[in-house]
Amino acid sequence: MRLRPFLATLMLCGSLYGLSETRLTIAPGGLAASVADIPADETRLILDGEAGVDDLRLLTELHATIKAIDISALRIVASATANPLYGVAVFPADHLPAYVFATLSAEQLILPSTLRSIGEGALAGSNVADIRIPSSVATIGDYAFAGSSLCSVTGGEGLRSIGKGAFQGCRQLTSADISSGKLSHLPDHLFSGCPSLSTLRLPSTIQSVGEMIIAGTTVAGIKLPLLSHTADYALAGAETLREVAIPEVAMMAEGLFASDRSLTTLSQTASDVKALSYAGCSSLDIEPILANAEYVGADAFAGTRCERMVLGPDLLRIDSGAFTHIAGLSEINAEALGNQLPLTAPDIFGDSDLRAIPLIVARGTLTLWKAHPVWGLFDIRESLSAQDIRDDSDGFRLFIKEGAIHASAPKAIDSLRVYTLSGTLLRASSPLTAEATLDISDIQENVIILTLTSGSHTESSKFILR
Repeated sequence: MRLRPFLATLMLCGSLYGLSETRLTIAPGGLAASVADIPADETRLILDGEAGVDDLRLLTELHATIKAIDISALRIVASATANPLYGVAVFPADHLPAYVFATLSAEQLILPSTLRSIGEGALAGSNVADIRIPSSVATIGDYAFAGSSLCSVTGGEGLRSIGKGAFQGCRQLTSADISSGKLSHLPDHLFSGCPSLSTLRLPSTIQSVGEMIIAGTTVAGIKLPLLSHTADYALAGAETLREVAIPEVAMMAEGLFASDRSLTTLSQTASDVKALSYAGCSSLDIEPILANAEYVGADAFAGTRCERMVLGPDLLRIDSGAFTHIAGLSEINAEALGNQLPLTAPDIFGDSDLRAIPLIVARGTLTLWKAHPVWGLFDIRESLSAQDIRDDSDGFRLFIKEGAIHASAPKAIDSLRVYTLSGTLLRASSPLTAEATLDISDIQENVIILTLTSGSHTESSKFILR
């Protein structure tokens, strides 16, 4: 063994620099004999040679003044211990044993370059502030760094497996980049409870994701192009998550985005909307999701915001509480369903007052919808027909579609007017363009007269709305 102090410069999360340094070369079981030779005011310890599990455990008992430990050149050999922390156990070479550094007070730990695995809770609760995972590491155990003082994580080029909750509860963690790894699965609660985590880079090889992997973080975006399976609530509880890019096949999980109140952008939607999938996603436009839905699970859109709800032609079933506490709802369009009403639970809208909300249904189905115990509670109106009123060879076209008059003429349209059969003017505009629209969705008349004037030419037609 040899002991040699000198000065070094070390930057650690911006807080450590200019540390005095002690270097030791040890053999297995030899660290205990050298601990007394380490100056009480030393701040950095570098170890090389070979070490067993008892040597590693002893690092947690060093002077509190040692802020950095570098064991990058140290080889961990197979060893046994009777220490009460483990019981009688044998540990393989190049392995960091379970909970071995759980009480480590040093703020920096540089891991061995030959390390192949990190055991369960190996640094859980430690004071280590930044970690670079060596490229030799293939596996990381459950809760390996949970509750530690980590502020950054990098590396892991050879990483193939990582345990659940590996970084859970690391409240100071701001950045994690494991994108160079070869992971195919992200386990349950991997980064949950890390409120400072805003920068997260993941491997593009990920195919499956466990539950609540980023709950309680400040991550804004997730992109996993090969994802094929997600556990229930996989991306739930991420209140700052805004953008998600994952394949459609990965969208069918219960509570997938529950409580993600900042979510605005999805690359895909699924036709099978599971229970609580978008509950609490108050910033998300749910109209395109519903338009594609075949099934809507219980409380799937509870607590969201939607002004205009469009039910798509393939919707077959809506479960209990699917649309409870939806804010701002002013219209539902069910025209695409025709006379095929979906199987509907009695409380899909909770205790909301539905009487003032217009429900637009296909022409000829009014009686059917009014007889329904849920849909019959709405202000039901038949849709305006999309057929042409006038389309002549002179280039004048006048028709009604989706609650508006659509008009075109060879020259500028001087006026569009809507009358009752008795001649009362209901609506008028002077577009002075060759094409124009005029909203009539709120007109309650059954029959109206439309007139178009362009120069000396006037078109006039009667149209039956209901």
